[in-house]
Amino acid sequence: MTAVISANTLAAPLGYVVAGQVLERWGIVPLFTAVVIGITFSAILFAGITWRYDDGEPAGELAMMR
Repeated sequence: MTAVISANTLAAPLGYVVAGQVLERWGIVPLFTAVVIGITFSAILFAGITWRYDDGEPAGELAMMR
């Protein structure tokens, strides 16, 4: 999770510049489409990484109750 937040923080200024250029040239629909695709891709990537390193044990309080 820390890596995702760090990547987001570092990429934010570039995102603002790109978003401004896209809004100027093509409008809001392509911008929102790109945002939706980017968020979906990031979620799939994050889920893939977490499932890859899943040890099969429940986390948190459920593990303590066993």
